[in-house]
Amino acid sequence: LSPRAGLAIIGASKSWALQKGRTFVIPEDVQAILPAVAGHRIVNSDSTVEEANSKINELINKVAIP
Repeated sequence: LSPRAGLAIIGASKSWALQKGRTFVIPEDVQAILPAVAGHRIVNSDSTVEEANSKINELINKVAIP
């Protein structure tokens, strides 16, 4: 992903946390927004948005929350 994608992930995570009534982001916030923010960014001519979201969800499931 690009630096702009990273900024979008940060902003969306902050917004998600605020909607949940918090003034801070937790890892679950990032997990919640990542498919929506990053899915379309990794689509290429050989894959669909659904396949990209599947790959992102697989990544989310493999990375342990500290």
